[in-house]
Amino acid sequence: MLHFCPPIFHIQNFSLVLYPVDKLKCPIIDKHRDVIFNLHTRLNPVEPQILEIGNDDLLATSNIDFRNPTVLFFHGFTESPKAGDYQAMRLSFLQRGNYNIILANSERLLAGLYYPDAVVNCKFIGKYGALFVDYLVHRGLNLADLHVIGFSLGAQIAGFVGQYLTTGKLPRITGLDPAGPLYNHVPPSLRLDPTDAEFVDIVHSSAALFGYKYPCGHVDFWPNGGGPKQPGCSFVERTQNGSLNELVFCEHYRSYRLFARTVTDPHRYLASRCSSYAKYLTGACSFNDRVFLGMDVDRRARGNYYIYTGLDANS
Repeated sequence: MLHFCPPIFHIQNFSLVLYPVDKLKCPIIDKHRDVIFNLHTRLNPVEPQILEIGNDDLLATSNIDFRNPTVLFFHGFTESPKAGDYQAMRLSFLQRGNYNIILANSERLLAGLYYPDAVVNCKFIGKYGALFVDYLVHRGLNLADLHVIGFSLGAQIAGFVGQYLTTGKLPRITGLDPAGPLYNHVPPSLRLDPTDAEFVDIVHSSAALFGYKYPCGHVDFWPNGGGPKQPGCSFVERTQNGSLNELVFCEHYRSYRLFARTVTDPHRYLASRCSSYAKYLTGACSFNDRVFLGMDVDRRARGNYYIYTGLDANS
């Protein structure tokens, strides 16, 4: 039985520490309340329509159209429907074309500041996400038309969706700077890895900081070296933004911003296969295989690809 445990502050040895409350005093997780699937289409671009597993009435009265491709997105740690990653996916796919854009809201289970509890909850969210996809497949979704995308912890959740799906294998998972803390040294079965979908593409932007520091897809992109430093994320530039989240997660956010840009401009970032970013910068890999980072990536690509985006990564 799973419980939702909000963190509390406690004074210990004259210092302020953070720890979860007694789990027996925490409310049991309510699947329908704690993981909400919000549907957006061009018919309802702003106001979401809620979909629930087993609720055929909600599905029938929604604007979902299984003739169109479907995107299922999982947000990151401390994020919410108002956050940048969530909105970037919604706006970019609305602009790209007729999509069923399903944004999974699990903010209660990924809320700060007690990160270890959020990590534990990822497996639950992923299992529930797999049940949701299975439900849609049984109601007419062509699995080949589904693209699962996740940012940070959401990328690890996407991996669990792929692991627990029973109606087939996911065609594609895109991991946007998959979370690294508490994942960097676990076996593949406990994190996103290439077996979770037919094709797994990764965009690293804060590797060894907030992001996973090793290759974990069929193809891994390392823009500007993959982090932990990114153009536009100097201390001065962070403080000018005026956002606490930007101050802390600037590099981490580059992954979803870069990807969202490719949804509407798919040939913007041409990356080269290379053994390291340092070697890439010397020009030694200029004649190696090159593929586009992002939405229209060549699914035959394998290995590590590098690209310098400059300040373009900062928007």
